Amino acid sequence: MKILHVIPGLANSSGPSQVVSHLVREACASGHECSLYYATGRNADCEVTIHPDCDVQGFPALGLKKWGYSPEMKRAVLSKVPNCDIVHCHSMWLYPTMIAARTAYRAGVPYIIRPAGSLEPWCVRGLKKQLYLKLIERTILDRASAIHAVSQQEANNVKSFGFRAPAVVVPNGVDIAESGPSRSEARRLLGLPEDRPIVLFLSRIHEKKGLDVLGEAMLDVRKRLPAAMVAVAGPDSHEYAKKIKQLYKDLGIIDATRFLGEVSGELKQAAYRAADVFALPTHSENFGVVVLEALAEGTPVVVSKNAPWAAVEERRAGFWIENTPLALSHALTTILSNPDLHEEMSRNAKDFVIEQFSWASIGRSIEQMYQQIIARSQTLIEIA
Repeated sequence: MKILHVIPGLANSSGPSQVVSHLVREACASGHECSLYYATGRNADCEVTIHPDCDVQGFPALGLKKWGYSPEMKRAVLSKVPNCDIVHCHSMWLYPTMIAARTAYRAGVPYIIRPAGSLEPWCVRGLKKQLYLKLIERTILDRASAIHAVSQQEANNVKSFGFRAPAVVVPNGVDIAESGPSRSEARRLLGLPEDRPIVLFLSRIHEKKGLDVLGEAMLDVRKRLPAAMVAVAGPDSHEYAKKIKQLYKDLGIIDATRFLGEVSGELKQAAYRAADVFALPTHSENFGVVVLEALAEGTPVVVSKNAPWAAVEERRAGFWIENTPLALSHALTTILSNPDLHEEMSRNAKDFVIEQFSWASIGRSIEQMYQQIIARSQTLIEIA
C-alpha cells in the first residue's frame, strides 16, 4: 500500500506526533510505502524520530502559522494524493488536514480522520470551533471513509454528532521496555528523594488535565501520609504552570511538589519508574497515552472517569474514579499505604499492556482497517 499520513505539526511532546511515528514504523516494517507531511513553524520542538524508510516532508507555515497554512504543502499534497491508496489525517481544525482531506475526496482516494480528541465535549465548547465544525469540518468528516477513534468512549462522542462516516476503534499502543533504571536509580537521575511516597503527574500542564484536583487531593493525602509528595512533569501550556504553582503555594503543598519540566526518552521512563503511583485527574481525554505508558512501566494508575480507562480497575491495575479531590485522595492513599496491593497492581499493569497494547498488534489492526477501506472503495468505483 501507498500510505500518506498528514499531521499539522511534529513535536516531541505531542501525543499525536508520537502515535504517527509508531504507525509509520509498523507500516514500513510490513513493507508498505509511507509518506508523512506536516507544517513547520507551528511547534518549537520537532525532534520526533521517524522510520528512515518513510518519506518525511515538512512545509513552512505562512501567515496564520497557528492554523498551519502552507502553499507549499498544498502543492505537494495535490501532486502526492492521486498516487496514494489511502490518506490518514491526524487531528482537526487546521489547514494541513483540511487540504489533505479535500484533495483526497476530489481525487477519489479514501481518507481517514483521526480526531485525536478534537471532538471531545471539552474541546468543542467554544463558539469558534462550533462554527468551524459547521462550516468546514462537518463536510470533511461526512466524506471520510472512516473516523479513527482510539477508544469506545471517543467513538460514542463521534457518533453523537451524526456524521455519515463510521467510527472505527483502534487504540493507541506502547513500546514495552525490556530494560531501564531501578526505582532508586530513577529517583537519583531525577533528583527525587529515595524514601518518600511519590505521586507522578506527567502530561501537558493545561487546565483540562486536572492539576487543580490533584493539588486539593494531595492536601488530604498528606494529612494521612505526611511524607507524600507529587512530581509534576510535562510541557507548560499557555503559562498554566504559574497558576498551578500559586495554587499549590496557597494550599501549602508547594514544598512537597517537584516540577520536573518536560521529560522525554530515558528521563520519561525514569519518571514513571521513580513514582509509586501515577495520577491523571483529567477533565477530558479521548485516550490518555500517558496512562498506557505508566502501566507499561508497572506503575499503578489512578485516572478519572473522564478518560476511557475502566479496564484499569477491571484488571486491578489501579483505580478509575469520579474526578473529585476526595475520590482521588482516597485512591492514592489506598495504594500508597498498602504495599501488597501496590505490588499486585504493578504486576497486573504490565500483564495488561503486554496482552492488549503492543505496537505490533496495533499496527496489524491499522493495516486491516486500511485494507477493508480500500477494498470497499474499489467496490464502489466498480459499481459506479
